[in-house]
Amino acid sequence: MKDGSQLFRKENAAAIDKICLRNFGEKTRKIKLLKGGGFNTTYLIRLVSGRKYVLQFSPVNTQFLMPFEENLLPAEKRICAMLHENGLPANTVVAEDFQASLLDRQYIIFDYIDGVPLSKLPSRHTGSLLRQTGEIIAKMHAINCADEGHFGYASNTFRGVKHETWRDFILFHASEIVEYCQKFDVLPTDLSAKILPLFEKGSCIFDEIKTPYLVHGDLWQGNVLANKKQVLAIIDTDRCLFGDADFDFACPWMIDQNFLEGYGDLPVGNNREIRLLYYKVLQEIVCCCAFKIQYRKNLAFLQRLNIVQKAVENLECC
Repeated sequence: MKDGSQLFRKENAAAIDKICLRNFGEKTRKIKLLKGGGFNTTYLIRLVSGRKYVLQFSPVNTQFLMPFEENLLPAEKRICAMLHENGLPANTVVAEDFQASLLDRQYIIFDYIDGVPLSKLPSRHTGSLLRQTGEIIAKMHAINCADEGHFGYASNTFRGVKHETWRDFILFHASEIVEYCQKFDVLPTDLSAKILPLFEKGSCIFDEIKTPYLVHGDLWQGNVLANKKQVLAIIDTDRCLFGDADFDFACPWMIDQNFLEGYGDLPVGNNREIRLLYYKVLQEIVCCCAFKIQYRKNLAFLQRLNIVQKAVENLECC
């Protein structure tokens, strides 16, 4: 397996200048590729006037996208607006082209925020910042999304997919992910065959989730912009969904005691621990798909596969 993202592709300066001329009436003075991910391709751009923005392109080779990963940029714009409407720090969208009318891919442009991902700050600064993040995410999880009229990924709205119940969404999501795994031979056959029956068997516990709340869906330190004293924005909100706030706690990639102190009371309810296991299986399978097919990182894939196998074994014992 050859390492390297199949979704990432650099754009040349002429293409970026074309975008800037259309949206700002001027060319760039400086273009800097921002590192950190292999999904979108992102640049910090400084215009001749000195104004700075972040330009993000959608993935290439879209045949390797999972179904819910379609229309992520329009979803990002919608969620950024929701966060601002509720007084929470987020990116500000200043321009976009979701029809790919200029180049062969979509793009979105954000106002520049003078911060760095929390993951890149020294650990001596992160305790307070994680408490702040916990406070912000608690407020995010308190946003009632019943007016959206459905459960599930915000991105699904843009492909006409909506679910009246959380159970419907979970079963649909599991089905789509298993289908992707079978198409690209992601999971061992015997493991793949267990997933849907396991979810169908325990599906009634998802009916306990009656109200959709705003969930980040990809919560880790790399998706928090901060300086040494303050959290400046919750970013990469393109995978947000409307549903059970516990979806963000299934894979606690950034959740430590500091975060929990800021967050306050955790969600409660019957069958919470079992639901968390189900969510963990889903999210780790998505990671398996990403690392094996999209990013071609075999070691990371094998590590995630081991987590999926253990989580499935735990669910079988419930």
